Amino acid sequence: MNIIDLKQYDVINGLGVRTSIWFAGCSNHCEGCWSSNTWNPNQGKVLKDCLPRIEEYLKDEKTDGVSILGGDPLYSIFSGTGASELIQLLKLCKSIYFDGKKCYNLCKFWYLGV
Repeated sequence: MNIIDLKQYDVINGLGVRTSIWFAGCSNHCEGCWSSNTWNPNQGKVLKDCLPRIEEYLKDEKTDGVSILGGDPLYSIFSGTGASELIQLLKLCKSIYFDGKKCYNLCKFWYLGV
């Protein structure tokens, strides 16, 4: 499971000032996709190597939340890998944003006991 890009301050992809996490990999290949550059699952850095920086960005008081983007953040899970890494990331997001800040995308996993 790879991360293509991290944006500490993003005002485009969600409400307020957000940290954006861009995942690599998507097998949907939707016609007209605005982020087809994210389809290759082999590009970017391994998620576990990015977690310290992600945690630093998420703890920044200037941010209002996190946006999880891609590609398809679930791509690695559907291809048989990456579930534990994604769960670790979601738990990190939940621990930091439990105070009511919003996590775009994947927040439904919070209600599944992640």
